[in-house]
Amino acid sequence: MSLRSSVANGAADKSSSSPPDDGDLITELNGFCGFMSILSSMRYCLGSPTSYGPIYVALAFIPFGLFFDFMDGKVARWRKKSSLMGQELDSLADLVRFILLQPLPSFLV
Repeated sequence: MSLRSSVANGAADKSSSSPPDDGDLITELNGFCGFMSILSSMRYCLGSPTSYGPIYVALAFIPFGLFFDFMDGKVARWRKKSSLMGQELDSLADLVRFILLQPLPSFLV
């Protein structure tokens, strides 16, 4: 085995990325629920004032986001894996869900 092939193999090992953890995927579902709730609230603003369907959809996404927020921490502790990306995603999802999302449906109604 030459030096060139060992360097090429080492570079290939370092450039490969690992798949995201289960906790990160659950955190992304939390962020998705918050984002969809915000979009549903905006859809309510654009629709007729007597149509309450989009606001009910927005309110339904809130408990799902809470469930995913609870589960991502549980899965990360259960698997004994955490990543910096997962921590930052969790903070961003919490910001969207707790700061942006909570007052929005109340303000719209």
